[in-house]
Amino acid sequence: MNLLHGRICPECGKEWEAEGDLVPNVKDREFYGGRIKFFKEVICDCDKRYVLLIGRKDTREGTIEYPVIDIAYNDGDLGLESLKNEHKTLEQNVLSAMVDIDVKRQKLSQLTANQIRKALTDRGIKFKVKDSKTDLIKKLLEKDPNVVVAQLD
Repeated sequence: MNLLHGRICPECGKEWEAEGDLVPNVKDREFYGGRIKFFKEVICDCDKRYVLLIGRKDTREGTIEYPVIDIAYNDGDLGLESLKNEHKTLEQNVLSAMVDIDVKRQKLSQLTANQIRKALTDRGIKFKVKDSKTDLIKKLLEKDPNVVVAQLD
């Protein structure tokens, strides 16, 4: 990837702004110092293909801006298609994890409060004795979302 260190096309002088569909940076969160949150493929008026490297900025007014931090020649080695596919896979993984958490929450609610407290103690998770069973389950799943409920019986 060849970075151009700016947001202006060197051929025709067009200045780019982020708009439309953006591809989230889910592959390399440390790319460009962690500032790049989105990508976008564009074709300039001069028929050059670029990839916009886009950040995210929260303003004092409570709005969100998406500044173009840099542009790069689209020479094919960035692989935005794989980023898009990986993003879909990430969404599917998050959805399945949510379903899994709901199932675990339901299974944990069938245990006694003492069994849940023991599981919290075994993992070094702090709790209050007066915490409700729901609060105990919430703390357990927050600290250890991969808990195997069958082993707690």
